[in-house]
Amino acid sequence: MMDIVRRKRRDSISEFRTVFVRSAFRVPRATFILAMSVALVSFAGPVSAYEPVTVFVDALCAKGYFDTAVEYLDELKTKSYVSDDVIQAILFHQGSVLMKQAAATPDAAVKARLFSAAAVKLKQFLASAPNSELAASASGRLATMKVEEARSLVAVALVAPKEDRDARLLDARQMFEQAREQLSIAEKAFTAVLDKMPKLFAPGEEDQKQRKTELAADLAETQLTAAGIDYELAKTYDPGSPDAKRYLNFAADKFSKISEEYRTRGVGLFARLWEGKCYQELGDRKRAMTAYQDLLDLPARSKELRTVRVKALRQAIEIWCSPEEKNYQDAMMQGDDWLATAGGAANDADALAVRYFTALAYQKQMATLGPKNLERKRLQQAALKLARAVARQPGEFKEQAAKLVTALGGAKEKDPDAAPKTFLAARDRGRESLEKMAAARMNRDVANETEDKEELALAEQQEKEAKAEAAQLLKLALKLDPAGSKIEDINPVRYYVCFFNYDEGNYLDAAVMGEYLAYHFPKSAEGRQAARIALASWVKVYSASPIPDRSFEVGKIARIAEFIIKTWPDQEEAIEASGTLLNFAILERDTAKVIEYLERIPAE
Repeated sequence: MMDIVRRKRRDSISEFRTVFVRSAFRVPRATFILAMSVALVSFAGPVSAYEPVTVFVDALCAKGYFDTAVEYLDELKTKSYVSDDVIQAILFHQGSVLMKQAAATPDAAVKARLFSAAAVKLKQFLASAPNSELAASASGRLATMKVEEARSLVAVALVAPKEDRDARLLDARQMFEQAREQLSIAEKAFTAVLDKMPKLFAPGEEDQKQRKTELAADLAETQLTAAGIDYELAKTYDPGSPDAKRYLNFAADKFSKISEEYRTRGVGLFARLWEGKCYQELGDRKRAMTAYQDLLDLPARSKELRTVRVKALRQAIEIWCSPEEKNYQDAMMQGDDWLATAGGAANDADALAVRYFTALAYQKQMATLGPKNLERKRLQQAALKLARAVARQPGEFKEQAAKLVTALGGAKEKDPDAAPKTFLAARDRGRESLEKMAAARMNRDVANETEDKEELALAEQQEKEAKAEAAQLLKLALKLDPAGSKIEDINPVRYYVCFFNYDEGNYLDAAVMGEYLAYHFPKSAEGRQAARIALASWVKVYSASPIPDRSFEVGKIARIAEFIIKTWPDQEEAIEASGTLLNFAILERDTAKVIEYLERIPAE
């Protein structure tokens, strides 16, 4: 009987976790926190420290909802049904959330404050629960923050005057060594806890099994961070100096061992990446490329694999573009392949680096051709497109990309990706974005059919980006002088702007544009479809109105609905309009109108 109870509880937790993690980002934040807290009451037994609290917190952090995660943890403190081990772990979870928030924050001052706040929480947790299974994780996180603090010292030292530079770098080295000691202590603590855990778990012990998995992951991350300290220490010496080379060799050896131990896991793959970077900085391009190629050959089945692959590609293209390699063909081919698939919509630091080095490869390949070679123009345009995209974004390669644009003659040439200046140019660019949106939607449907979750996520992201781009360009088109354009050119743009306004929740704007097209161009396809949107928009405005007297909205709904029924009596739009009027007649308890509108709806 107890096994049945445990199994039902486990299944209910799993179902609850899935439903809430999926729905968490579709409801107001306060509502979600309240819903989670209330739903936890339904579990048969006290809430576990790891399930589902950790799942919720991780899911919120993954979406960047750090403040919400902290609020959720604060809310748990006030609930009588939450077990003691959860209450005890709240400080640990809050410190972990602040760490993740700091890592995601570009502002150095804010980052430092968040790390400081995270350290306070984790130290408070260790003081209150030194024997907790989470103590090792807390120690590891504190050591990781010590590494971050030392990195900040190095960054400041490298731009400081010569008289301050050496002293600051010495402080950073000492801090790295302190972090190494803390990481060593944490590693021993992880190992001791893991050694006490059983290798196999009985049914109903999923919490402990999950905890063992988390501890093993923390141990691996601790080992990776410890290996990285030697890489960081190399940065505190002049590039190419004996000390820098010595630490890079230490780091490469440690990364290699981690890569072998965790060959198929994320930590092992990132260790292989860092091993390659050590070889690259040592000037051993052959061993570096062997490491990167191992990663580039991996299938992109998960976000983690795609992340490590693009990082490897970034480093590989840099090597291919180097004066020693001059392998521009591979750089162009690999860069283009990635940008045509996974990287097309990405604008993170690695994506910008891939774009920059691919542009550089095009420029260098162009330089190998004679002045009359027809291929030069294609290479120049391809390089310009990529370099301009990087120059428009903040980041490491912004200035270099701007210089590359100038070197390619782009400063004297019109940028095809710049904001259009005429109605027709904006309309044509908007059409291209609509085509990209349609293609992404087709890919999304195929991925749905094949149940390919990674391709589905990619297609959805591409569709979202193309839709936003199309909306921006077509709205811009209506603000520009149409300069004698025919009404057949303008009305499709108006219709799409009407649609995008409705899609974005701008219901009044959608209603006004929809009515304009419907009343002035009833014989056009745009007028008919826009009337449908106008009706739906006024219904939305009616529903959202805080004013008790909504006669204005009701009048607008009745007018456009009657217009639709009269203008297109045999079409689907008329049936929908009759249904809308029927609903309002029912609300008003007007029996005569209810019967009238029912009679307008075809029996079939």
